[in-house]
Amino acid sequence: MPFVIGSVNVLANDTLSSGLNATPATANVDLNLATPIIENSLVIPSEGTFIYDTLTGIVSFTPQSGFTGNPTPIQYVLNEIATGLKDTATITYTYLLPVVAANDTSLGNVPGVNAVLDIVSNDLLSDGNAATAPEVVVDMDPASPGDQSFITVGSQGIWTYNSATGQVTFDPTPGFTTDPTNISYIIREVSTGLVDTALIHVTYTELPPIANSDSSLNNQPQTVVSLNILTDDRLSDGSLATTGTTTVDLEPFAPGITSNLIVVGEGMWSYSDVTGVLSFTPIPGFFNHPTPLVYGLTEDITGLSDTAVVVITNLIQPEIELIKNGTLIGDGYLGDSILYSFTVVNTGNVPVFNISINDSRISASPISLSPVSLSPGGMGVAQFTYPITMTDILAGVISNSAVAAGTSINAIVVSDTSDNGDPMLPGDSNPTVTALPTPVVDVNLTSSVLGTCTQAIGDTITFRFKVARTDTIAVLNNVVIGDSLSTNFDLISAVTSEGTYDTLTGQWSGISLAAGDSAILTLQVRLLTNIGGLACMDAWVVSSTFGDTDSNPGDKVINEDDITRACVTVPLVICPEKSETIELTAGSGYSTYQWYRNGTLISGATSPTYIASQGGIYTIIVDGSGCASSTCCPIIVQEVCACPPQICVPITVRKIR
Repeated sequence: MPFVIGSVNVLANDTLSSGLNATPATANVDLNLATPIIENSLVIPSEGTFIYDTLTGIVSFTPQSGFTGNPTPIQYVLNEIATGLKDTATITYTYLLPVVAANDTSLGNVPGVNAVLDIVSNDLLSDGNAATAPEVVVDMDPASPGDQSFITVGSQGIWTYNSATGQVTFDPTPGFTTDPTNISYIIREVSTGLVDTALIHVTYTELPPIANSDSSLNNQPQTVVSLNILTDDRLSDGSLATTGTTTVDLEPFAPGITSNLIVVGEGMWSYSDVTGVLSFTPIPGFFNHPTPLVYGLTEDITGLSDTAVVVITNLIQPEIELIKNGTLIGDGYLGDSILYSFTVVNTGNVPVFNISINDSRISASPISLSPVSLSPGGMGVAQFTYPITMTDILAGVISNSAVAAGTSINAIVVSDTSDNGDPMLPGDSNPTVTALPTPVVDVNLTSSVLGTCTQAIGDTITFRFKVARTDTIAVLNNVVIGDSLSTNFDLISAVTSEGTYDTLTGQWSGISLAAGDSAILTLQVRLLTNIGGLACMDAWVVSSTFGDTDSNPGDKVINEDDITRACVTVPLVICPEKSETIELTAGSGYSTYQWYRNGTLISGATSPTYIASQGGIYTIIVDGSGCASSTCCPIIVQEVCACPPQICVPITVRKIR
């Protein structure tokens, strides 16, 4: 075996002259033939030393340190002590060569990739040939008892030997991206047990880590936003970056490591080297998107770094809601009003400035809100008193919407159409509706004749018609009056205190009456008939803006107060001697009737019709009224007999030329 002292009993196969085996007692051995004396040792330079043991007959060879291979054979002289006879023989030693384990190297590996190298093929066996895997045993952990096929180097990786291929694989621990520490291994020749030790040297090309950009979108303004920026970052070996393997710098282009960065006017970025979470805390009043942040990611084991960008956006939702309510002040007539209350609420997530309310239905100018700017959740109020108009009363309802508008902190114009706040109505923009009562007025129409009551054909008669409001409702009521200008009259003139009179239609229009107001129409006519009795002109309310408390416009019911009759009397002529009578008839529809002659009650004359057989001034009282509308002038009956009581003989008169 290499480096082992070799020994051989040189006397064991030698014989004396007697034929007996030589022994140390019967023979001497001289190892140095070059000297005349018997020497028991011989030094072969660069090889080693031969020594003869006189007690055992053994010659040993001790190799010089570092000498491998076979020493040069030497000759010795066997001297028979008894006879002095000699013989010469040769001593030959052969040695196996040492097993040679050569150091192994794998350079320039990629981080995260296993390094694989053949550690056997460059080693030599004791016969000088290259080693093969089946011929050797490799111990990867010389410090541990037995032969180990692997060794784990803490925080670096595992070295594993494959006895079938002679290859060693270094499997780096995730996150270990640089050169591992050299390891030594022992190779042992199976046939001889010869061993040697060698080193394995593996290197990796160091690469920077990969920092990927991160984002957190559509956050609520004025909230702290946090995100783990390491979850998508990688070390140079492709493994996940962790707080234990990396360092994050919020100012990568400035000296030192920054974990808290204040951005003036926006807020503060903070990184936790325990959790890997980056947080942005906005300052009060900052609602916009923060400026994107550039951070540096340094791989601790290599010192190499990369940068990435963090983008945070806010979901800017400027919104306002306008609620409008109306409260009727008064009864809902002229002079009354509606108090409108406006409430604007900032229902968005950013402030809104310069809010104004526009309601063209009730105000030509914007309605002031207090306050005019609202933070999220803030509320502003306004009030406006609107006087009720005649148009509103005629419509019977006031329905309108307002619009609130303002500008958000990021210059977005926002608006909302008002809602009346009624949860039972669908939608969020229902108009504010204020119902007004339907007025009911009392229009009274009266008439009179100016001058004497008794008239004759060709006389000029002046009729006066007066329309008046006897109620107290504060509205304007438009009325139209119609009259019956019969063939008994010829119109001379028409004068109105208000409105106009149409001579073709006989209608008086353009009359607008407030409570307690009245208007007068004066008609001058010429009497065209000499037929006795009453010559009357009727007038009635044709139409009215509002309903009447005690009459229906246009129905011409005689006992209602919106119709009137003015009359003059033309004397009736009868001749009692001829038994002539006149039938007098009052209007129908009354409960009681009582006729008078010359102011004296006529007994039994209690029906609507009375037969007058003698002259006089006849009047009638109906329903207890001293002057019914159809009989304001008395009926005058005159007794005139044009012919004598005797029978008149007709006379024929003929003119002869």
